[in-house]
Amino acid sequence: MQILQQTSGRIIQALEHLFQRLGKLVATYPFSVILATIFVSGLCCLGILNIRTESRGNKLWLAPDSNFNKRTDWLNENFKPNTRRNLYAFQAENILTPAALRSMYEVHKAVYNIDVNGQKFDDLCERVSIADIFQANKRRKRETNTSEEDDYVDDIWYGVYDEYEDYNETEIEFTGDRINFKKYSKKNTKTKDDEEAIDSLPVNIYCDLVNTLNSKCKESSILDIWRYKEDLINTATQQEIIDAVNLLERSPWFGFDKDYSRTLGGITRNSTGHIVAAKSELMVFILNFDDENVDISKGGGTEFVFVDETTLAWESKFIEIGLNSSTTTLNVMVDSPRSFSDISDETIFVDSKLMISGYIIMFIYTILMLGKIDFQEMRLYLTIAGLLCIAMGMGIAIGLSAALGYPYTPVNVILPFICLGIGIDDMFVLL
Repeated sequence: MQILQQTSGRIIQALEHLFQRLGKLVATYPFSVILATIFVSGLCCLGILNIRTESRGNKLWLAPDSNFNKRTDWLNENFKPNTRRNLYAFQAENILTPAALRSMYEVHKAVYNIDVNGQKFDDLCERVSIADIFQANKRRKRETNTSEEDDYVDDIWYGVYDEYEDYNETEIEFTGDRINFKKYSKKNTKTKDDEEAIDSLPVNIYCDLVNTLNSKCKESSILDIWRYKEDLINTATQQEIIDAVNLLERSPWFGFDKDYSRTLGGITRNSTGHIVAAKSELMVFILNFDDENVDISKGGGTEFVFVDETTLAWESKFIEIGLNSSTTTLNVMVDSPRSFSDISDETIFVDSKLMISGYIIMFIYTILMLGKIDFQEMRLYLTIAGLLCIAMGMGIAIGLSAALGYPYTPVNVILPFICLGIGIDDMFVLL
């Protein structure tokens, strides 16, 4: 114990002697020390030229060699994600009413009208191929021929894609019922002969057929029952809505199998098990972004998948529409990939106005505590020098970290407050 005390005393004595000599040096050559300090601080701050930011959540909170990061890097290298899922959740006492349907369509229409640098959802969406070319050919023949034999179209898709409405509505006008329950209330069926016929096609012919297919934006909501037609949606009745969600097993818009109850929430069923009401409905929009035109430095908050600026701007307007679409009878909630980034950005990053206000308050407080409120003993320049030292310390810390290759992360935003608190405390101790 005595040895430890002697060792501790010698260390303290050596430090006291070191700082005494430093104090004499500063007092003897004050201007030289000030210039040397400014020079060293400026030299260290040059490291800021090499600064890089990191806001990817998995890189911030997990070790670089963790299994999650290794597998994520492999997936991004081999199966890079290029789609974003944005959705609205509509809530009402009963969402399966004509009024709620019309309100949802107004929101849907507003989303399709979002314009970012001349690009709309139809230009940015993930697209689904729709095999409607044979359906169009068959309708043309039916318009010019009356015999049953001429109605037949000899193609491998015959009978499978009859349910598709032509995508180019100006060329072929749909003349069917509001909802063809007979056709869409049964699932797609493909026989063994159909599969064999498709497999027997030469590769070049099959690829040519696929390349000629039309496509539609990938989205989901009960509005596709009415094929997103405003006149059909505005004239839909309560009974028609109930019949549609209970009877339809395929989408009249895409022609694919679809269970409309899967996007409904708070479902109420009658004694026979049929849906008679629901409290919520999901409306989903899928975006396709350019993964080759992504700038990671543009990320804010904590990101997991970075996207291009056009997609971020579109999602910003998408969120704005959702937040402004709620009414007294219909509540609209938004879920967008950008939402997490925006919220984390607000939570983590410093509000510059508050930071500046904090420094001004501490500046006034320090002047009052170090001197008196008169022109003779007010320590204005001393306070400025103290705060300047704090700024120089922050510059040195950030510059050296950047020069050593360490990234600037959301955690670093607390640095100005830590430096301010410690710097002011040390100023009072020294003076």
